[in-house]
Amino acid sequence: MPPREASSALAAELLEALRPLSDRLAAVRTLSAGKIGILRQLAIRGRATTSDLAGEVRVSQQAVSLAARELEELGYLARSPDPDDRRRTWLSLSEAGHRRLADELAAGSSWLAAAIEDSLTAAQRRELAAAVPALRALGRANADD
Repeated sequence: MPPREASSALAAELLEALRPLSDRLAAVRTLSAGKIGILRQLAIRGRATTSDLAGEVRVSQQAVSLAARELEELGYLARSPDPDDRRRTWLSLSEAGHRRLADELAAGSSWLAAAIEDSLTAAQRRELAAAVPALRALGRANADD
């Protein structure tokens, strides 16, 4: 099999393997992946505009605005006007937002840890651990796409 075909087959297999995991992780969380992405970016950056966040979480500015409004209503983020440019509004994570993000990430992590322990043999856990650096490299190499 030529390299491109082999990579295409591996990509299809990987997606099929990851899909049920992704679905299960989404089921244990109470916020959408997009909202978690917004909270995560605010935790990293400290503050951001909706256009900054749209680029980071790879959705439209309108989608970020809508999600930010909902997150604000839940008390997870705050808006503040830019003192130098009244057209710009900064979003930042509230204390409740920090707690919610930690809870959302912990829910997924604890489910996955239990699934790894309960569903995989010791040899499969070693294989999975060995694959993590390659998956990280794949994510980093394509982060700007």
